[in-house]
This record gives sequence, C-alpha cells and structure tokens, in this order.
Amino acid sequence: MSKNYLGKGRVGLLARVCLSGVLACTAVLAQESRATLTGTVTDPQGAAVPGATITAKLLATNAETKTTTNAAGLYVLPFLDTGTYTITATLAGFKTAVKDGVSLGISERRQLDFVLEVGVVSETVTVSASAELLDTADANRGTDIDAQKIADLPLLGKNTYTLAYQANGALHINPQGSITDRPYDNGGMDAIRINGGQAFTNEYLLDGAPNTNVERGNPNSLSFVPPPEAAEELTVMSNNYDAQYGRTGGGVISATLKSGTNKLHGTAYEYFRNKVLNANTWQGNANNTPRGPFQWNQPGVTVNGPVYIPKVYDGRNKTFFLFSWEGIYQNIPNYLLQTVPTDANRAGDFSSAHAFNGTPITIYDPTTVQQVGSGYVRQPFPGNKIPSNRIDPVAAKMMQFMPEPNFPADAAGFNNYNPQSGTVTMERYNAYTIKFDQVITQSERFSIHYVENKRWQTGPDYGWPTPVKGPNNFERYNQGANAQLTSTLSPSMVVTTRFGFTEHIFANIMKTTYDPTQLGFPADQVAQAQGQFFPNLSFSNYTGFGQGGNNSDTSTNWYFNVAANKVMGSHSLKFGGEVRDLFDNQPNYTFASFSFSNGWTQRDPVNADANSGNDFASFLLGLPASGSAPYSASPAFGSRYYGLYIQDDWRIAHNLTLNLGGRWDYDSPLTERFNRENAGFDPTATSPLQVPGLNLKGGL
Repeated sequence: MSKNYLGKGRVGLLARVCLSGVLACTAVLAQESRATLTGTVTDPQGAAVPGATITAKLLATNAETKTTTNAAGLYVLPFLDTGTYTITATLAGFKTAVKDGVSLGISERRQLDFVLEVGVVSETVTVSASAELLDTADANRGTDIDAQKIADLPLLGKNTYTLAYQANGALHINPQGSITDRPYDNGGMDAIRINGGQAFTNEYLLDGAPNTNVERGNPNSLSFVPPPEAAEELTVMSNNYDAQYGRTGGGVISATLKSGTNKLHGTAYEYFRNKVLNANTWQGNANNTPRGPFQWNQPGVTVNGPVYIPKVYDGRNKTFFLFSWEGIYQNIPNYLLQTVPTDANRAGDFSSAHAFNGTPITIYDPTTVQQVGSGYVRQPFPGNKIPSNRIDPVAAKMMQFMPEPNFPADAAGFNNYNPQSGTVTMERYNAYTIKFDQVITQSERFSIHYVENKRWQTGPDYGWPTPVKGPNNFERYNQGANAQLTSTLSPSMVVTTRFGFTEHIFANIMKTTYDPTQLGFPADQVAQAQGQFFPNLSFSNYTGFGQGGNNSDTSTNWYFNVAANKVMGSHSLKFGGEVRDLFDNQPNYTFASFSFSNGWTQRDPVNADANSGNDFASFLLGLPASGSAPYSASPAFGSRYYGLYIQDDWRIAHNLTLNLGGRWDYDSPLTERFNRENAGFDPTATSPLQVPGLNLKGGL
C-alpha cells in the first residue's frame, strides 16, 4: 500500500509498544463481545455501602474477577467472558451476599444490586438469580442465541451465522436484490439486511475481534465461520447498541468461541448423505437419467478443557484450550442438457435449420449487403450452406473441442447433448479452530485464538475435453488470529489490549493452460496477454466453452485496539477508538473472450427477425458480435479506518440508567499501491461554488 499506510511490521511494533504501556494507550478502544456486570451495594436503610468487595466467579473455570464499590456504592465488572457466574458481595460487619446462576451473554450489560444485612462475614445469604422483568442498565436491542440453541436448532451446512436470521428485522437479499427466505442461496451470510441496512455492511465479530474482509470491494464480507460445536453464543444487535460499535451500515453480528473449562469435554460427529437417501432431479426423471453420484460427509471433532500434563503441568483454574476440526467432502450432481452443433452444422450446412414452429431459418452472407429503399439487406448463402473456403481456420480448430450430439433435439434442434460423465461438482472443506486462555495473575489474563479454513471446489466438465471445460478450481481460504490481554489496574480501572488480523482469499484457478497459437492466434498477440488460456466463447443458442483465465481476490484486515472501563462516582465510562488497515489485492490473468450472435448472418444488418441468422454460423465465419482481450491492472487497494467514541452509563437511580454516547468514524479514501487509480474524495478539488460561470441558482 502507499507509503502513508502501516505495513505489517509497523503494526506489530506498535502492538508491542502499547502492550507494554497500556495506560498510555487507553485512547484506543474497539468493539467488545464480553459482558459487563454492574450494580450498587446498599444497607437495609438504602444507604450506599462503599468498600464492599464484589467477586464474580466463572463456574466453568473457577476464575475470579474482583472489584470494590466506590463512595456511591457503585461497582462495575467489565470484560467478563460469557457463561454462568456466582456473584459474591462481602464487607466486614455485614453478612456475605451471594447470587448463584447469573448467566451473562455476548456484550450484555447486566445490573445486579445487593442489599447487605448487618452480621458477620461468615454468615451467608444466598439467592438464585432470576431474569429481569425490565432491563434498566442497557438500551441495546438484539437477539441472543446461546450454546444450547446453537446445538438444538437445525442448521443446513452447520453454518453458525445463519442463526442470525432468527433476529427480528433480519432479511436475506439474493444477488438479484430481492428478498428471499432461503439464506443458503448465493449471497450467503454476507447478504443479510438488518432493519433496512444494506447488504455487505454489517459488522461481524468473533470473540470481539473483527471477522470481516473487503472482498471484491464489499465493505464488510464475512470471513471465518466457526462450527456450532466450537461456538459459545451468537448475538445480533440490531439497534440502540453502544457507541463502542461502529463501521456498520446495519447491525452487529457477534459470535464467541467456547473456552476450555476445568473438565475435559469432547465431541465427535459425522453427518452423511448419499444418492440412496436423496431423490432424483426433475430433469433426470424426465430424461430417464439415473441419479448421479451424490456424497456429503461432514465429520468433525471438538475438544476443550484444562491444559493438564500429569506430573508436568496442572493447568486447572488457570490454563485452558479449545481445538476444533471440521471437514466437508461432497460430490454434487449438476445435470444439464446442452446444445452442440450437428455434423452438418460443423460443415456449414444449415439447410435443416428451423424455428420452434417449424419455419425454416435462412443464413445470409454478411459480404452481400445491398440497399433496398431506405434500408439494407443481405443475400442468402446458396442452399443455406456456408462454402468450406469461407469457414474461418481458427473456428475450424476450435470445433475439434466440441462434443458430438448424443440426445434427441427439441423442436428447434437444441438441447441435443446429454452429458454421460463429468456432471459432478466436487467440494472439499477443512476448518480449524485453536484457542488458549491463561490466567496469569489475579489482575492479568491472556487469550489467543487462531482460525483457518480452506474450501476448494472442482467444477463439472460435462464430458467436454480439457482444456475447454476444466478442470478448474474455485478456492476460498480464510485465516485469522487474535491476541488480547486484560489488566485490572485498580478497582475502578480495567483495560484490555487486542491485536490481530484476518485474511480472506477467493480465487478461480485454471489447473491447465493452453497456448492459443495452436488455434491460429498470432504469436505477437499471445505474447502480450497476461496468461495463456483457451479463449472463452459464448453463444446465443449454443453452449459456450473455453477457459477465460485466472482471477483472485486477497483481502487482509489488520487491527489494533485497547479497551478501557473507568468508574467515577455513579458514572461508568468507556472511551476510545480503533484503527484498522484494510488491503484488497485483485490480480486477474486472462487471454480473450468472444461472444457470437445471429447479427452477422441475419437478413437485415440492423434489425433482427426470428427466421434468419444463426450464432454458430457467425462463429464459422469468424465474426464475433463482440470480443475483448483485457489486460488487467491487477489493482492493490488499501484504506484505513479510525473510530473514536465515548460512552457514559450513568446510574441515576436504582431503576434508571442513562446510556449516553457519541462516536466518530472515518474511512479513508482508497489508495492503490502503485498510484494507478485516483479513487475516493479529493480534498484539493475546487469547490463548485468557486467554479467561474457555474450558475447554481438555476435560470439563465
């Protein structure tokens, strides 16, 4: 990227500097997926009780987080992992108050007040937590889907993020722009619209870290999808969310990974489908074609627990891990009748060409244009046959790659090729999730995760020879890492530092190349092309073929933030911002593409009619309707994003909290690594108000 952007090495150095000086970096804060517990402690007369110790104990790991109430009796415990807690309030001269079974979800701000009774600490008053009838601590509106729902709800393909469609106001938009109730169609999870927001603009988070990329220019495309067995919770925040959330044009979809506990847990599974368990397609039944090979295997393993090595290391209560692997191995039939030229057509003979109603179709010679009145017409080829000496030599060589008809044609002579092989799309997918959590001291905790998946898909060739119909691969690759350190600096100040990246690669890769000079293309033209491939041909009425070329998109997102929470009297302050470096490299390598229509062989050079012209006849004459041999610049785009905000959760009364906040976001203009494109806002451009002679008031 251009020199004013941080490179990977500089981002890493900046992270190390700020990790060693957390207090100095509290001006940087990003989205947070962990929960916050807040409340007041009073005596039986309602007076504030300062100095009381509040302890939140996560039952799964026995990890404890502590703070004390301030002079107003207020306490705040931020950055709590999702899960079930026991909350204890203690102070000399009062009985210990305990609330069991307090469940905290993603980004939840939970108000939990205590009334301490006079007595000794050894005396305990225990109550079971219950759901609040009215949330008085947080104005956020969203939908929470916990681990139990993730495990129980049906998921096609086991895509955890598809549960976001359970949220109110969440709609799926297909690539054509219309609403659909099938979130698994093309467009995937990226195309969700929340409360009228635009598709590809939602913020996706994983353990509070950005889980997005800018693939093919989209502001926010989803990157890694954890399997349900590795996901702890999913939350869709649709509106009224904190000022800490930004860079979204709709909602915030946040998922968290499971963490290890003091007990070892494991899951092994396999989802299996094959052609015996599935019905044939409608086209297959209509053409007496048996069910094609179908296979869907989706195995997986998830293990989490303490890091425990007998006689070497006992990580219970302090060191935990998660490992998950999931694979998908599928063969999907893609049956499709196609249209190829007959032997007579290949020889230039179109004497039997006809429309659906049986009316003959005449082929006209494009070199015989004559003026008739105010228009122009052509003369037909004698006998509706193209002379052999008029067949283009390049077209003649290309015809060798087209299969012969093997199926009764329809009324117009089309759909005459029934593929007997190569009708299967093969897809392979592997995903890995690794996470470690470490309790360093009572006031220091560290967590790191690494995620990776790779999906590659080999498309069908429908029995066409290599190279014109494959083999080609569609590949998607995601990886990402996130490291965070949470430090309790004082009872009223907690800071967490986060640094990481996501990378997403989408590619269409031709596994074979082809030298176009073998078809008769000039060597000097081929030498100027970015790649050597069989040209891509498309027709109006016949099945197209060719390679086209290779293209890919590599999107990388580096991010850094430090999150801080400060309690001041009855105010709980969160403040800061975020910085991201966004890169999108788009290398493309092609040779040439040609499109053929009836235009060159119809009667009227300008006005088409249903009874003249044939696109394959135009092909034989070497006359494409259009063509291109692009030379891609393979742009390398980049931009930087900043976000600053302040949030004040002001506890005015025991049943009233004001959530006050403001946020400033800035997405810089795009730059291109070699300055080959001027994109974005130009701050040096002349204002329209200053352009001489430009009348902005209307009139003459």
